[in-house]
Amino acid sequence: MAMIGRVRQRLVGAMIRPLPLIGALLLAVAALLGGMLLGSSELPSPFREGHPDPEDAALLEEDFAVFWQAWSTLQDNFYAGPLDSRELMRGAVDGMVGAADDAHTYFLPPERAGNHRDWINGTFSGIGVSMSLEPDGAVRIQRVFPGTPAHDAGLLAGDQILSVDDRLLSDLPLAEGLYLIRGESGTVVVLDVYRPGTDESLRFEIERSRISPPTVWARQIDGFGFVELTQFRSRTAGELQDALAELSDAGVAGVVLDLRGNGGGFLSSALGVASQFLPEGVTVAYQTQRTGPNVRHRTGSDGEALRMPLVVLVDSDTASAAEIVAAALADNRRAPLVGQQTYGKGSVQLSFDLADDSLVRVTVGKWLTAGGVPIDGAGLEPDVTVSTSSQRDPNDDDLALAEALRLMRADAGCCLIQDAAA
Repeated sequence: MAMIGRVRQRLVGAMIRPLPLIGALLLAVAALLGGMLLGSSELPSPFREGHPDPEDAALLEEDFAVFWQAWSTLQDNFYAGPLDSRELMRGAVDGMVGAADDAHTYFLPPERAGNHRDWINGTFSGIGVSMSLEPDGAVRIQRVFPGTPAHDAGLLAGDQILSVDDRLLSDLPLAEGLYLIRGESGTVVVLDVYRPGTDESLRFEIERSRISPPTVWARQIDGFGFVELTQFRSRTAGELQDALAELSDAGVAGVVLDLRGNGGGFLSSALGVASQFLPEGVTVAYQTQRTGPNVRHRTGSDGEALRMPLVVLVDSDTASAAEIVAAALADNRRAPLVGQQTYGKGSVQLSFDLADDSLVRVTVGKWLTAGGVPIDGAGLEPDVTVSTSSQRDPNDDDLALAEALRLMRADAGCCLIQDAAA
């Protein structure tokens, strides 16, 4: 509280004139400051106890004086009357975070922060589909999860979603479309859908429910195992281990690991997945930090498929943790990559909860491959480039999978495990 008192004195002392609602607004600032510091072991300069920075303090006084002047001017003069103070404060925080000029550093208000937390945890309220944004701007369903409202309603992979509750998706970013489709369990969402091969628009009224889809899908194809990872969540490594054990018991001759369309997830999950194919102690990736040396991340205990022939499928939507795993398997000469150049998201984010249940997601570092090469903005080049991907259109022949199986049959799907670099 002493800190907040000093902040108040500085702010009020810098005012040109008294501002309306100053007491309530200072409380809002105090709450936001308290929330933004969650997860931090010390206060940002110039608020560090016993370590004042006169230059920073002077700049803060000047900047906050301008902030409150702008606030007062807007509240006193906007033609529609005083604006909601809470929304103004959140807008200010959003602008402040946006000033970092980083696509993966952003602010989410409470109503969207809840959806984000659900997504991080792999459980959410929705209809049970995954979607992709096509190069032509179309929003297409990639997968319909079995046993979900979307499956029961008759939606199919490949369907193009035209509108959500009569709002055209062509006018919205993909994230906004996802937000509209998700909602409270028990509520109804209306989708207008174009189905390829037909000349009509179909309308679906679907009741939302809690969805917790698996992140690993496995089956056998021509004597080989095909394992698709859709995300990297806390349960992914366990699901993968179980799937690989079943495939091994079935006597498959090798495994195709499909990371196409996988946008990433938890580092711990990526390490667990890599540990299924690489021996203990092998380097998976390096993480840069704001200060100090790079952090080296290694595999854990031995996994289920250390000697099983392996090919990895990637595409332009393979990102973040999925790129880390793909790079680790390629750099350690464990598996060739087949498909398209990957997305190139090599940054590390952490989420910080604020006092009003909103959150700030902040980029805190960058990833380097096991070979020390940056991923961010570059992506990974496959060993074998195949121009099409089954993730884009389920009616197309899956040429990448066909090439992976060809490599398996040619006994080129796995390098000797002793070649893996420590």
